Formats: sequence, structure tokens, C-alpha cells
Amino acid sequence: MKQTFFVAFMIFSFIVNAQKYTESTPSGFDVSRPNIPHGKIDTLVYHSETVGTNRRALIYTPPGYSSSNKYPVLYLLHGIGGDEKEWFNQGQPQVILDNLYAEDKLAPMIVVLPNGRAMKDDRAIGNIMAPDKVAAFAAFEKDLLNDLIPFVEKNYPVLADRDHRGIAGLSMGGGQSLNFGLGNLDEFAWVGGFSSAPNTKTPELLVPDPEKAKQQLKLLWISCGDQDGLINFSKRTHDYLEANEVPHIYQVIPGGYHDFNVWKDNLWQFSQLLFKSDCMLGSQQMPDPKFYIFLCFGQSNMEGNARIEAQDTIHVSERFRVMATLDCPELNREKGQWYTAVPPLCRCNTGLTPADYFGRMLVDSLPDDIRIGVINVAVGGCKIELFDKDSCAEYIATAPSWMVSWIKQYDDNPYGRLVEMAKEAQKAGVIKGILLHQGESNTGDHQWPVKVKKVYENLCADLGLSYDAVPLLAGETVNADQGGACASMNEIIDNLPSVIPNAYVVSSKGLAVIPDKLHFTAAAYRELGRRYAEKMLELIRPVVVNH
Repeated sequence: MKQTFFVAFMIFSFIVNAQKYTESTPSGFDVSRPNIPHGKIDTLVYHSETVGTNRRALIYTPPGYSSSNKYPVLYLLHGIGGDEKEWFNQGQPQVILDNLYAEDKLAPMIVVLPNGRAMKDDRAIGNIMAPDKVAAFAAFEKDLLNDLIPFVEKNYPVLADRDHRGIAGLSMGGGQSLNFGLGNLDEFAWVGGFSSAPNTKTPELLVPDPEKAKQQLKLLWISCGDQDGLINFSKRTHDYLEANEVPHIYQVIPGGYHDFNVWKDNLWQFSQLLFKSDCMLGSQQMPDPKFYIFLCFGQSNMEGNARIEAQDTIHVSERFRVMATLDCPELNREKGQWYTAVPPLCRCNTGLTPADYFGRMLVDSLPDDIRIGVINVAVGGCKIELFDKDSCAEYIATAPSWMVSWIKQYDDNPYGRLVEMAKEAQKAGVIKGILLHQGESNTGDHQWPVKVKKVYENLCADLGLSYDAVPLLAGETVNADQGGACASMNEIIDNLPSVIPNAYVVSSKGLAVIPDKLHFTAAAYRELGRRYAEKMLELIRPVVVNH
């Protein structure tokens, strides 16, 4: 589900201390992946003095779980028509969390899924709105605090303090989470309400002491779909918190209903913020969705072959940034840090690249509050196989020595370096597209589009990107109208969109070349960069619509 406040534009706005937070969930975020480590779901049975009987809950332990470690705990609550298995059966939290662990996006945690209906017959049968069943949801507060949490902390290796304890839930469970979490800030520092139901207390009762809440909360998350008839319960809470400057994240999901499409999405986003030391609301550094990041890779024409001229080093906007992909002491650049995008943008001694004027044109064409960042990993002369993480070692083993020396600067893994830097960049902004210029060394290879597709899909999977949200732009080699030595490859490159639906080809027609007929002139690189930018602007230019 696309999480946007504006059509075709993700916006991240700060209102005093309230954060309106959105991020796109990638396709397949809730689909089980066979070749990753998996956590484990078990049933626990605890005795409830509150109810006077033994009760059941599910418990998820993360991949790599060990009794020698200690873990924070999230208590994840169901809705009025569910029980301890509702999340498991319809939301598959174990799949969502396993996938996030595989992408290194979660702090290791235990998740407990209790039955929030604290009564002897706690089944979700008959009239679920019967007064005794509704009352049992309120009674669960005592069962949770006095019976379930002590059982978990006695029998599992957990960190037994408020800083390592969270509570969240959907619908009726969302109301419970806000009621119990905000009502017991000495027990919970992390609180989330997903589409909270009418059982949610009024804001004045939820947070009678805003100053205390400001001091004790590490994360307060409130979310609801705009098509949900219960949205006013979330909105009134947000309005009160905003008026009292209590830090929180408030999310309204366009097109979102009262269903698991919303709640799975909420869990995917909420869980990534839990139990992290830098997630103190009000000071947390969240990715800025107005910082557009673009990944660039390929061979020499992306690396930068033309000599950098004086005009290329002046009037570079501070809004145009480059992340250094290796240490360049002579440029005063450190790997993984952002700098104003004065060339070279690839390695320490490379030349002018299409990325230079791609970024310049985007900065000139987009609103002043949009920043542009590029990450460029390219190796002259390489085939696309160098960026295939499954076969790059085999390719390097037969590469010429001059190419190997460049590859070594990326620790013999250019693809891995690109992913490493991209993950670092995702802490600061949002990846909006991928630029490729490569093909000369694969001239005549009709499997090239399929090979590119594999690299593209690997990037999306490794970075948690959605295929339909991150376009791939591929530039043609030197054109036949310039006598291009590899011009025949353009027919293969032009076929890429038929293999990758969100791929687009940037024409090289009319772009001047140097005598080798393989590389463009500096002027042509500037124009090629602008052509990449023109296409990208068609795809990402924000269309602001009041919602």
C-alpha cells in the first residue's frame, strides 16, 4: 500500500512536536521468503489470578534467538472480534518481522500476542459486543500488568523495565494499547494505536499530565485510514497531543479502511522504530522524504570519462549532494559522508559523469525544499556481470589487471558497496530512482536485459524498495549517428522496458563523442545528464493535492 499524504509524493511534515510520518511499504513485505532465517511462534500458558484460570498467548522469538541474550518485548493486541491468533492468522507478523530482520531493520525483540478478552470463556464467539465481553477488554489491563508480564519476565530472557517494553494493537486492541500504555508510563515507553476503537479514552484522560508524557515516552504512534469510520478517535487524540506539544507520530493513510491492509502496514513501519536508542521523539533523526536519493552504476560512461572543466566545478548548489563511496583524502572526503556534489562524483580521480548534470537539473527544476543526492559506483570496462552479487567473484577472477585495481577500491564488491552506501543514505533520505549506463562491454548479449533485471530486483530486495516506486533509467551507448563503436547494443538496451516494467531508456541520439567512438565529450555528458533528469522529472515531479 502506498503511504502518502499527497498524490504521487511522500511528504514528511513536522507540526510543532507532532510528526506526520509516511514511508512506502515495499512489494512482498508480507510474503514469506524461504532463504532467510526465520523466527519461531509458540504458545505459552500462564496462570491468571485476575481471571482465575490458565490463559493462552502466542509468543514470537526472533531469528537467532538465544536464552543467553536479553530482549525487549512488544505486546501486540488484537481487535474485538479476534483472539490471540488473530494477528497470526490474518496479519502474519512473523513473516513481516522475519523479512525486516533479514534486511537488518529491526532491533531484536520478543513479541507476545495475548488474548485481550480477560474472562474465563475468552473465545471470540457469540455476541462479541455483549457487555461482559466488552468489560473483559478493560479487565485485561490488570491481567496484563499483574499476570502476563510477570510470567513472561520470569520465563523468558527479557529486559524487565519500561524502556524495553512496548504495547501496540489494532482497533479495540489499539484502544487498549493507548489506554494501558499511556495510563502506565512507568511500565511502557513505546506505545502504538492502529485504527483505535471507541474504547479509547478521551485525550484528557489518556494524557492528564502532558509534561510527564513528554519526559517518559520514547515513541507514541497513532495511525488510521482516512476511509475508516473510527478515524475521529485517532484524530481527537492527535489534536490534543499537538495542542499540548506532546511528541508523537500521526499517520493518516489515504484509501485506508479498517482492515489488515492498514494494520500490517502499521506493524511494518512501527516495528522499525522500536527499541532503538536514537528513536527519542523530538530528537530522532528520521529520513527526510524531501531528500531524493538516486543510485548510479555502470561502466566508464557512468564512471566519468571526460575531463572536468571549470564550468563543472562552480555554481553547484548546496542542495545537490554526493555520498563518497570510498575515502578520498585529496578531496577531503570520507566514505559514507555527504558532500556538495562538485565533481568527481564517482571515485577520487574520475571525470565528468551524467550524474553531474542530472542532479543540477533536478535541483533547478524542483521546489527549493527538495534536495538531491547521488551515489555513484561504476567501473570502466566492466560487464553487467560485475554487479550480479551471485557471480561477481567469478567475473573478477578473469578480469584484466587494470580493471581489478579499480574493483579493489570497492573491496572487490562494487554491488556490495552500492548497497552499503544506499543503506546509509536511507537514514537521511528516500531512494527515488536508479540510473544505469552500461552495455558497451556486453555488446551483442541478448540476455543483457534479463541480467539487468536481476541486478535491479536484487537492489530492490536488499534495500526494501518497491519496484513500482523506484524507476530504472538506462542510457544508450554512443549512437549510430555518431559512428558509435557499440551502437548495435542500443537495440538490446531499448528492449529493457519490455523486461522491467518500470524501466526507461534515455536516448543518446546526436550526442558528440571523442575519437574512440565509445565515450562522450564533456558537453555530451552534460546533455546526457539533462536527458536522464528530464525523464526522471516526468516520473517523480510532485503533484500536490489537498487531502
